[in-house]
Amino acid sequence: MLSSKLFDSLTISTHLNNFFERLGDYDDPHFVLLSCEDDIDTATDTLSEMINNSDDDIYGGTLFPLTPTLKLFALSAEAEGAQALAREAIASSPAQSATTHIVVFHHNCLGDARETFKWAIQLMEQLIAISPNESAYRINDFELDDWPGLEQFMTQD
Repeated sequence: MLSSKLFDSLTISTHLNNFFERLGDYDDPHFVLLSCEDDIDTATDTLSEMINNSDDDIYGGTLFPLTPTLKLFALSAEAEGAQALAREAIASSPAQSATTHIVVFHHNCLGDARETFKWAIQLMEQLIAISPNESAYRINDFELDDWPGLEQFMTQD
């Protein structure tokens, strides 16, 4: 796996490790990372509510706390639903009052979930670096017409 300062500093919980182990050959969750330095509890509650009240494009999600300011939601969702969730969450009032960053990274069931998770963390690091004081989101989903691909994560030091 490639280097990531944030990833390397994480302690992966037994709960998250078990989740990765249980993913089967047909499971392709969207890894939604939520970062908020100011008020992670409000941001988490808002995103959870949006997931619970979503229409048919999001079927469910599991929350994994990673750090005091970083959470992972593993969503079972259609690509459109996961992408809309990120856009709507950033447009919500809590994201407007506290700097919030959201990354959606779609796991391909043919790949290694831990590697996809690491790539999501790397994308979060990039997002925070380019938008440290403004709420923003990024999406890497192979179902996008303009999919950015994985090369930037595979060549990162």
